Amino acid sequence: KNYTLSVPNENQVFLFQGIPLSEIGMALRSSQTSSNLIFQFLHQGEKGSLELKNCQFSRITPASIDQVLEKYGTPNEALLRTQIRLSLQNNFDRQNTNSMLFQFYNYLLEHVDIPISQRLVKQAFEKLSQSALDSTNQQELSEGDKEMLLNKATQNIKRLTINTWIARRNNIHISEEDINEQIGVIAEERRVRPSDVRDEFLGNDKIQLLASGALERKIFERFKNKVVFTDIQ
Repeated sequence: KNYTLSVPNENQVFLFQGIPLSEIGMALRSSQTSSNLIFQFLHQGEKGSLELKNCQFSRITPASIDQVLEKYGTPNEALLRTQIRLSLQNNFDRQNTNSMLFQFYNYLLEHVDIPISQRLVKQAFEKLSQSALDSTNQQELSEGDKEMLLNKATQNIKRLTINTWIARRNNIHISEEDINEQIGVIAEERRVRPSDVRDEFLGNDKIQLLASGALERKIFERFKNKVVFTDIQ
């Protein structure tokens, strides 16, 4: 119900809930009716069928260059193309940085042996458990869920401890400018205004999350040239 599908062209693959069904894409393109849409397909050696009911179809007409220029307030096509290239490059650089940062901290968490506060682990575990109960309206968590949340709490506190230790040993501090930069990174990822991100974190009293994210990026920038990364796409 209320499912939106895109009819692919000859060079695209039809996907239904992440499953590629190429023969259905071909059948949709050649269909002459909007009723009784029943398509047979074969997936991983198993036969199946997809039935679409109560369909509504709409054709998307690409905007003209003039319409796009007007929408984005760009004076000419050349400048717009330059802006698009810069935006794509920024997205690529940001994704690469996120991938390297992920590898960097995975390595630290796996290989750095550092004592952590069990009191802080307990507090983090209780907070995660309460949040899980509130989101599911359950009275009690299963043993499997408790173990998963305890592991998550332990990893979170270990990560904070590693960050604190590295920052102290290397005299790394967070400024308001660093937090503003972190807000900008989040805003770009979400495609929203920085002011929206700031209001969200300040309104929910999550400014410490911004500070932690800013500190991790600053630590990463300090040491990234001394680390070998793999699988960067």
